[in-house]
Amino acid sequence: MNKKIQDKKRKTRDESESESEIESDDSDKGVIPDSDSDEENYDDSDDGSDFNEITAEFEINPCVESDYHSIKNMISRLVPYNETINFSAGAITNLILEQSKKLKFGRSIRVEGVDDPYGFLSVFNYNSVKDNESIEGLTEFMKIKSKSAETSFVDTKTHGGDSTFLSVLTNLLSKSKAQPLGYVFNERFLNVPNDLVYPLHQYIQYDIELLTENDPTYNFKNYLFLTTFGITTKPNETEQPQPQPTETTNKSKTKKSKHTISEDQPQQQPQQQNDQLPEGLEIYQKVEDKYIKKHSSAWLTFNIPYEYGEGSRWTLNGHLNYKGLIMILPSSKVPNLLKDLQEKAILDD
Repeated sequence: MNKKIQDKKRKTRDESESESEIESDDSDKGVIPDSDSDEENYDDSDDGSDFNEITAEFEINPCVESDYHSIKNMISRLVPYNETINFSAGAITNLILEQSKKLKFGRSIRVEGVDDPYGFLSVFNYNSVKDNESIEGLTEFMKIKSKSAETSFVDTKTHGGDSTFLSVLTNLLSKSKAQPLGYVFNERFLNVPNDLVYPLHQYIQYDIELLTENDPTYNFKNYLFLTTFGITTKPNETEQPQPQPTETTNKSKTKKSKHTISEDQPQQQPQQQNDQLPEGLEIYQKVEDKYIKKHSSAWLTFNIPYEYGEGSRWTLNGHLNYKGLIMILPSSKVPNLLKDLQEKAILDD
C-alpha cells in the first residue's frame, strides 16, 4: 500500500479519536434525551411552531468501557424477548469492548459532554468469536429464521449456484477461516442525524484496512448483518392507537457535527404525516440498511410478532409490521455502499 495513503488513513483515524469534523445538515426504539450540557434555543415568534431546540455536537470515537450499558441495551433489541436461543447482550458487549481496547476497532457515536453513546458500529472476525455461546446462539437464530423467510434474494452467480439463503449462509460460516467473514453489530438511537452514517462506516473501513496490514484475518470477503425494519400497514379492526409519546427530530443548525434536536412537537403532526403514508412502505430504522440491502448478494426478511398479540404496532410512523432482515454484503460492494451513504443517505427522511 502506498505510504502516502497509509499516512492519510492514520491521520484520519487519529483525528477521529479526538473529535469528528463532520458536515451536518422513527419507530419507538429510542430518542436522544435532553442533556444538561446542551443549550435550549427556543423561539416561538419565528414560524409559529412549538419546538424546543437543543444544539448537539456529535463525535465518532472508539468504544470505551463506560459505553457498556448503552451498547448492551441496543444489542438486546436484536432478538425478540420471547425467543429461546442462548443469547446474552452483555456477553457480546464485552466482546465489543475487549476488541476495542485491544485493537481500537469499533466506533461509538456520542454527544460532546455526554458520557453515554447514542450509537455504535463494530465488526468481528466471525472465525475468532464463533465459539462464544452468545455468538453461537445468534448465528443459530439466523439459521432458524432462514428456514421461515417471508421474502429472500440470492445472487446465484456470486454464490456458486446456491439458490437459498440458508445454503449461502451455511457455506460462508463453514469457510470463514479461509474466507474471513465480518460479523457486524450496528445499532443506535433513531434521531441520530443521517449525515453521521457515512463517516461512521468510512472510519470502520479505514480501521479495517489498517488492521489488515498486520492481520489478514480482518481482510473480510463478506459482511453479515442482522437488523430490523418496518412495513406500513392498516390497523386491524380490534386495534386501537396507543397514546403517542413526544417525538424528537433533527434539524441542521451549524456545520461540522452540530445538530439541532427539536422537542415537544405537536402530537397531531405525526398523524397528519401518517395519513399520507401508503400501505406497504418500508421504514428503515437505520438509513444505511436500505443501501446495504441494495448492494447485498443475498438477503432475507422474517416476521417479528407483535409482543402484545396479533396485529401491527402503533408508533410515530403509524401502524407498522416489524420485520427482521439478514443481509450478506460482499466486500467488493463496500465502495458502492459508501458512495450511496455519502450522496443519498443524507437526503433520506
